[in-house]
Amino acid sequence: NEAELNQIAEVYARSGRLLTVGFNRRFSPFAQDCTKLFRDRVGPLSMLYRVSAGPLPNRHWIYDPAQGHGRVIGEICHFVDLMGFLSSSLPVEVQAWPVDYLDANPEDNIHVHIRFADGSRGQIFYLSSGSSGVSKERIEVFGQGQTAICEDFRTSHFHRGNQHRRKWSFFQEKGHREELRAFVAAVQHGGESPIPFESLYTSTLATFRIRESLQCGRPLPVHVRGPV
Repeated sequence: NEAELNQIAEVYARSGRLLTVGFNRRFSPFAQDCTKLFRDRVGPLSMLYRVSAGPLPNRHWIYDPAQGHGRVIGEICHFVDLMGFLSSSLPVEVQAWPVDYLDANPEDNIHVHIRFADGSRGQIFYLSSGSSGVSKERIEVFGQGQTAICEDFRTSHFHRGNQHRRKWSFFQEKGHREELRAFVAAVQHGGESPIPFESLYTSTLATFRIRESLQCGRPLPVHVRGPV
């Protein structure tokens, strides 16, 4: 919860130690290529993240308030962080809507809108109501006459005008290996944490606000209180 997040921030500020979180997607080859594609942009990005998560039994551990904390806290945090990385900006406002579907958990089907500090916008469609035959994650990023598309972190397309570049991998490449290597290198060589703490903190806080917005039905600001 937010109180625990602030406790972590206070301990981190005093410790002078390295800290990271498993927001691995920002380390994926797609994320690195995407930031290069939009490196020279002067306007905001529009980002669409579709997640076909599939249904889970009601007793699944992710719904346990002491273990998984629900799908918003346990999963959507990753997508918020990736959008922040791709836009090189922090979320400043979120709004979320539940989509009623049969007797599914309220967090199983939701739409999320995120506004970032640089004017970029992100939409997350997190769904359990679709077919299991489609990819789990699809990301589309638009801006300045360019488009980047990622399908399940295996196939990527990069479009610039009439030019098109495609990359494909037999295995999913979600950035787990790259993040671990970056953290180990920081420990060994005395570097900075692979993910800036401000980004870790704000992405997590925005995720808490998404859950609150689901409950209250209003857009909520993502205010960072004090230094992080």
